[in-house]
Amino acid sequence: MSTPDQQPDIEIPASAGLQGLGELEVNELVQRKYSELERKKKIESLSEELEKAKQEIEELQFELQDKQATLDAKKQIEYYSNIIGMALPGLAKLLTGTPVASAVNFLAGTDETQVIEASTSTKSSPTNQRESIIEMMKEFSEGLNNQVKENMMV
Repeated sequence: MSTPDQQPDIEIPASAGLQGLGELEVNELVQRKYSELERKKKIESLSEELEKAKQEIEELQFELQDKQATLDAKKQIEYYSNIIGMALPGLAKLLTGTPVASAVNFLAGTDETQVIEASTSTKSSPTNQRESIIEMMKEFSEGLNNQVKENMMV
């Protein structure tokens, strides 16, 4: 038997499987957990920014479509205004002596007296009137051709 003064002969092995974590391992685990939490926060932050950017893109696309529609409408108005602008001088000559003539002359930017003088000289002979109408139609079609060319370039 052994006495209390004597130590038992049983040796406890140093690596019995119940070894704890050292300070270095604990610090490494804490650092990993902290990095993981920071990464999650960063992902959430970036996700919020992405959603805000998507909403802004949708708003800007809607605004772009609205402005594009406005631009298309303005181009159509300009196109038809140019056609009418080219047609008005010819219409003013044809409508001489009617109540509408003064309004058309005003819109065409021509002087009614010049148109009346031109119309009196052309009324003297049917051939001159026919030729002047043909000439007006040529001028009008040339103006349209120029307008179409300008619109094609734009």
